[in-house]
Amino acid sequence: MTPISFCCVTYNAERTLDATLSSLVGLADEIIVVDSFSTDSTLDIARRYTSKITQEPYLYHGVQMNKAIALASHDWVFCVDADESVNAELAQILRAWKEKGPVHHDAYRVHREWLFLGRSLHAFYPVSSPDRVVRLFNRQSVQFNDRPVDDKPVGFKSCSILPLPGLLVHDTTGSIHDLFGKVNHYTSRAARGTDQSEVTSASLGKVITRPWVAAFKWYLVKQGYKDGFPGVVLGMYAFLYTFLKYAKLYERKLLAKGKPN
Repeated sequence: MTPISFCCVTYNAERTLDATLSSLVGLADEIIVVDSFSTDSTLDIARRYTSKITQEPYLYHGVQMNKAIALASHDWVFCVDADESVNAELAQILRAWKEKGPVHHDAYRVHREWLFLGRSLHAFYPVSSPDRVVRLFNRQSVQFNDRPVDDKPVGFKSCSILPLPGLLVHDTTGSIHDLFGKVNHYTSRAARGTDQSEVTSASLGKVITRPWVAAFKWYLVKQGYKDGFPGVVLGMYAFLYTFLKYAKLYERKLLAKGKPN
């Protein structure tokens, strides 16, 4: 039997955390929560499932996950966000994996299904749904990187994929208000975390054209049009996100040159 520590990072996650942690009951050998000083009922919910809770100031997602991983009692860890839950099929697959143990791999990807407004999506900008993410791994060789955005586990030597119909279900945001309320913060992080070459190549032309390209690619190529009203909303999100990202990159370039416009 190979035990698994489940690691979760939280901040004001009362909307989804109960579904997340309840999906781990009977599966997790331990649950570790690293919270960034939530002001809602997140901690009360977490305490119903685990006593292994610590609070740390938020830096980046990957940094918080690494703090949780360091607190684990077992080398094999499964990292789950506070708005993700393990479906019954994935739980069954993981139980079988625990019985069998790892075979020639130090990391495993899982299929992640994205939800928005209660609907399963074909894509959530900028990724397709389901996508595949590394979540189960041996911490002796694998850790999260510390990128401001798009952090991910790195260091694995061999990675396999846990099969469908096992899914990690990502209930990403509860409302249109929440979705667009986050976009300014996300794009600022993206603009800060990008390579200097992107800042150097930023231009007014990209500010104008890239949002249209992103919305077109997401809505048609990624099949967002199949997702009804949520798809229309996310098409506008793709446009606004891309506009703000490239506008902020261009702003950085102008400020570096000492030009206001």
